[in-house]
Amino acid sequence: MVSALSRGLLSAGVRVWLAYPRTETYAHRFAELGVGLLPYSFTGKLGALRLGELAGALRPLGRVIAHSHNRRADFACALTARFSLGLPTVSTQHGEINLDRRTLRPRNDLPAMTYRYLLGRAFDRLVAPSEYMARQVRRMALRRLEGRVRVIYNGIDGEKFGRGSGRGLRASLRIPPNAKLVSFIGAIDKKGHGQALSAVARLVERGIDTHLLVVGEGPKKGEAQETARLLGIAQRVHFLGFRTDIPDILSASDIFIHPSMSEGGLPLSIMEAMAAGVPVVASTAGGTPELVEGNVDGLLVPVGEVLPLVDALLSLIKNPALARRLTDGGRRKIMERFTTGNMVRAYLELYRELGLEID
Repeated sequence: MVSALSRGLLSAGVRVWLAYPRTETYAHRFAELGVGLLPYSFTGKLGALRLGELAGALRPLGRVIAHSHNRRADFACALTARFSLGLPTVSTQHGEINLDRRTLRPRNDLPAMTYRYLLGRAFDRLVAPSEYMARQVRRMALRRLEGRVRVIYNGIDGEKFGRGSGRGLRASLRIPPNAKLVSFIGAIDKKGHGQALSAVARLVERGIDTHLLVVGEGPKKGEAQETARLLGIAQRVHFLGFRTDIPDILSASDIFIHPSMSEGGLPLSIMEAMAAGVPVVASTAGGTPELVEGNVDGLLVPVGEVLPLVDALLSLIKNPALARRLTDGGRRKIMERFTTGNMVRAYLELYRELGLEID
């Protein structure tokens, strides 16, 4: 999302710099776009004391808008751009705020409380990628936000995902040409891998030749592989790891599933599947129902439940007309409402509110 936003801003004539921790390796991708680079140090218990370097790099740039995109960046942005230099600041919340990723319960320890206070104290605008997330931000921030929360939906290049070619993928994975191929893309953590595996196992029990593509990495990958083995479907589940050929994977897929246990914004992987013309089955977690309208452009199932997921998959397998209707509606929605262009225009409007002037 940050990369797409940077491209759009540059195309609109906005100068863009990327402030990034020296330990990260992704900066070269932004440099190739024409983004200026501002490396800084922010590690260890005394990391905050090293942020003078970042403040010094920002000062000569003049009246810029500082926009942060994760918790560590929020702290760096607050301590330098806001408290040291008095610059306008924006924070986009990309995931569940104040949530313990292990238990999926709200945190109330000192670091969490400090962060919640910081959100209300240090930022002129707080952007949420869904109405659901916006409600969380308003509730969690320990300060009245007075209209500073803005919903800006993420967007994708829909044309890119509509151009994928899945030719050769099945053969490379030894998947029969007539098997039903279900894809699952996301971190193997809280995205519902257990439900996905159980649903595929039940389809196989019913005599439906089904294979599952699991794209992504995560702390529960080993657990997921063991679950597939115990369910007797290890040969039908293909753990592909991190991939860059997502349009091709989606092109080869019959159904896309996203049975996530927890979501904050709108999952980009669902947007990509809808743009690629793949019927979507997703849980109602977080803001997902703002993206997927049940029986209009996808199917929604309750969070954490396997049988409704199985029923939804069966309905798509047995009713090709339904699958076509949903994919047509899904692609149309993405191309009309969830494009990179729409996202960039919304951010430009927000930046202008904070004083952005385009050359």
